[in-house]
Amino acid sequence: MRSNPPIIIILQLMPIVVLILALTEPSAAIPIFIFLGILFPILLLKFFQQAFDDFDREMYARSQQKTKFQYWYDIPIDLELESDPEVKAFNPLQPYLYHLRLPYPYTLEQLNQAYRQRARETHPDVRGGSTQEFLQVREAYEVLKTALETTSSNVD
Repeated sequence: MRSNPPIIIILQLMPIVVLILALTEPSAAIPIFIFLGILFPILLLKFFQQAFDDFDREMYARSQQKTKFQYWYDIPIDLELESDPEVKAFNPLQPYLYHLRLPYPYTLEQLNQAYRQRARETHPDVRGGSTQEFLQVREAYEVLKTALETTSSNVD
């Protein structure tokens, strides 16, 4: 459990103190109300600054474990397209294409280039890299390469 800094505890207890003070000696509460009237906009400004900093950090983080904008392809947009045989072949490959940021259809050269690029970006030794993401990229490369070899052997 995270401990609160003393200023937070004081601010949380302030309404109780002000209420007791206002009930016992109303004129003594006026300076406290003035102080709180000045302090409130400053605290509000600091809150919004922190919120925007957190939002920017989440939005532009390199690791996809923090930003959950993946798997958008799971939502079917046009169900009629799924009857097309080329689309049926493409659907199981979508997650792997997404991990490599590769368009469909793709060539072996494009696959190798995309894998090298993504491996450099996601390698655990690189700043912002992730072991889990690196393994997903490697798995995607292997699956897509196997699919490409299977497709090219079926054409021959």
